[in-house]
Amino acid sequence: MKYPDMMDLAVPMASLPAPMSGRNWMLRRMLTESIRKDPLWMGGNYTQQPPSWQFASVFYSTATSGGNQGLQKIAPSSDKGDALLKQRLTAPMPGDANDHLYQWESSKDYDPSAELEKSKPPCW
Repeated sequence: MKYPDMMDLAVPMASLPAPMSGRNWMLRRMLTESIRKDPLWMGGNYTQQPPSWQFASVFYSTATSGGNQGLQKIAPSSDKGDALLKQRLTAPMPGDANDHLYQWESSKDYDPSAELEKSKPPCW
């Protein structure tokens, strides 16, 4: 932690004060492995984006974002769920599969626990 005194309040939003592990890491690993095992990925030297990239991204976001109740509201039947998946699986994908791999794999060594004691949030 570079600036332990530079905060008004500490609120963890999308992380735990622990090393990357458990379901979080396993889902990220499954996402990246599904891209790497796609024959069209070609070791990262693809000429078109590998289709597994979009499938894995939609799978991951469905599994981790929106919550069960949120998805129930926007897809209250299997037909509406199918339509939502079709929409997500056919939408243009911004970015690049190799960049996506880097983004997801870069969290492997995430571990803020050694620096937590240095933080000095104000007492309320």
